[in-house]
Amino acid sequence: MTVEHKTPEDLQNEQPFGQIPVLHDGDFKVYESRAIVRYIDDVITGGTELVPRDPRLKALVEQWVSVEANHFKSIEALCYELMFKKYRGLTTDAAVVEENRKKFHDFLAIFNTQLQGKNFLVGDHFTLADLVFMPYTEYLLRVDGWGDVFSAYPNVDHWWKNVSSRPSWQKVINLK
Repeated sequence: MTVEHKTPEDLQNEQPFGQIPVLHDGDFKVYESRAIVRYIDDVITGGTELVPRDPRLKALVEQWVSVEANHFKSIEALCYELMFKKYRGLTTDAAVVEENRKKFHDFLAIFNTQLQGKNFLVGDHFTLADLVFMPYTEYLLRVDGWGDVFSAYPNVDHWWKNVSSRPSWQKVINLK
């Protein structure tokens, strides 16, 4: 069975890596979620800038986007082992789960310190820095036994409750 976005035609014309999302805006096409979000932010800000124009705040947003891409890998591994493997009928590797559980808690300890006294990672409002952490966090918190993982990290817990209660996020997670 070929998934629609992995057909030879889509690989050639839409996304060469066979992944989603792909955004079409007239005759312009862009793929990769971070590039899409930056494009939308530049074209339609809706009163909120996901990437601030101030160079220092922008640098901090990019710093956290890089942190997510390079130091948040343990959550991806946990989601794969605890959630995505089940969808494919594969067996969870307990050793991989344990290795990444420790790495994830090490990350959360640092993240908790960085979030001290803050509602958002950068500045006084929600930015792309917050957004990039949300999808895999949402996935992991839905796995049995992981819903209270932030209880030992009060600043992370505060941040998560703040960002995940946003009406736009609630719409995303309630799509059916």
